[in-house]
Amino acid sequence: MLIAEAVAGLKYSEWSRIKTAIDKKFSSASNRVKLEDAEELKVAIEIEL
Repeated sequence: MLIAEAVAGLKYSEWSRIKTAIDKKFSSASNRVKLEDAEELKVAIEIEL
C-alpha cells in the first residue's frame, strides 16, 4: 500500500513524468531479461487476461 499512498492525488501529467523516469531507470536492466520458461509465461498471461 505504500506505493498507492505515494501516488494518490497525482495528476496524470505528474504520474506520466514519474513513470517515464522509472521506465528509463529500468530499461537497461530489462534488456537483459530472458524468458526461459514458456509454461510460466503462459500462466502469467492467462492470469492477466
